Amino acid sequence: MELAIRTAMLRLGGSLLEDLLSLDTGHRGPRVDCGQGHGAAFVGYRPKGLDTVVGPVRLRRAWYHCGACHRGLAPRDAELGISGASLSPGLRAMVARVGSSEPFAQGRRDLAALAGLELSTKRVERSAEADGELVRVTTEAEA
Repeated sequence: MELAIRTAMLRLGGSLLEDLLSLDTGHRGPRVDCGQGHGAAFVGYRPKGLDTVVGPVRLRRAWYHCGACHRGLAPRDAELGISGASLSPGLRAMVARVGSSEPFAQGRRDLAALAGLELSTKRVERSAEADGELVRVTTEAEA
């Protein structure tokens, strides 16, 4: 019974998080800075799937394109800490913890058993290694 309640609460939490995130799509006007000093033009809205500590959610966020850089960006992704990521910061922290302390396959099983979160072993590995590399680069830069 407890696990069934946890599953239902995770679904409810995911739905609530999705609703809260939908309140701000990240539209910041007709143009935003692309990060390289150019203006990126608003072109519409794009969906993004995101795995979180309360399960998967879908975002609808404003999308901008920089003609000079030939790349797109979603300002809301940067604000939420999910640029180029499909895991939320909270879930990335959980994955980093299991990924740094045990084999990735065991970490995946622990996430499923303890938090009710299903990720592939490869996703645990990729996320943990990316975070480990970020720590290494940051540490070297500070030295």
